[in-house]
Parts: sequence; C-alpha cells; structure tokens
Amino acid sequence: MRQNASMPLQELGYIAFQEGDYPLADRLLQEALVLCHETDYRRGSASALNILGRMALATGNERMSRSYLLNALATAVEIQAWPLVLDTLLNIAMARANEGEGQWSRGVRFVVVAHLASEKQTRVRAQDLLSRFKEAQVDKGVSVAADLVQPGTLQQITESVLKESAN
Repeated sequence: MRQNASMPLQELGYIAFQEGDYPLADRLLQEALVLCHETDYRRGSASALNILGRMALATGNERMSRSYLLNALATAVEIQAWPLVLDTLLNIAMARANEGEGQWSRGVRFVVVAHLASEKQTRVRAQDLLSRFKEAQVDKGVSVAADLVQPGTLQQITESVLKESAN
C-alpha cells in the first residue's frame, strides 16, 4: 500500500517541476523516491529519478542530471519499462545535445519518435525538440539531412549509454 503512496507525490512533484517550483518539486520527488526504495517499487524509483534528472538539467546541474538519468535508465532497463526507458533516453539526449553531441542526440530523438513503446507525451516532446533542432540548423545554413548519426536500436543505444557510464 505504501508503494501507492509514492504516486501522488510523484505526480505533485512533476506538476511543481512543470510550474517551475523546483524546491517543492525536489522535496516531493525525493520523498517519493524514499518511499519507492522502502517498498522496492523500482518502476516508481526509476520514474522519480527520471524527473529529478530532467529537473537538474533544467536548472543547469549537468552532473546531478547525468547521475539521476543514468540510474533511472539502468533501473528502467532492468525491469523492462520500455516507455520509461524511451523517456529517460530522450532526457539523456537533451543533456548530450547541451554537451555538443547534437547529431547523436538527434538520432536518439528519431528513435524515440518512431518506437512503438513511446508514450504520446514523450513522442510529442521528441518531435518538438526535432523541430527546434531543424529550425536552428536552417538558421545556421546547415543541411538538416546531412550527417545524421544513426545511434542504433533501442537495445544498442541503452547498452552503449550504460556501458559508457560504467567507464
């Protein structure tokens, strides 16, 4: 039953994040994460870590973002929560784009958009990011079709990201 108690906290934390109230979002999500760990609710833990990673990215804390997102990805892959894997990969792609890996990030966004397990919200966010990338490239006079990095299948991408993080 305590496992269920984490869901409202996560939902409220996500709303606070969306509204830009990062301290409240952090407190609610950390509390949800504790409940998830106590009840061994791994899907909930991965979800809370994913949101925390996205929030850390939004606030410019790349180191914390990477840590949260990699832990979320590892857990989501272990429990085969593919929609969550895809959402977490999209957040990692956003972080990598900020670090100068725009082409790899763009390839991952294409995988997220095309994958059948992508939830509508994740797919729409990936499409929006692709549109913004395309507009930015056109503004720079760069061919959008040029040099698209094909990151591989979902399994190849997750294995690659997790292997890199282990090194």
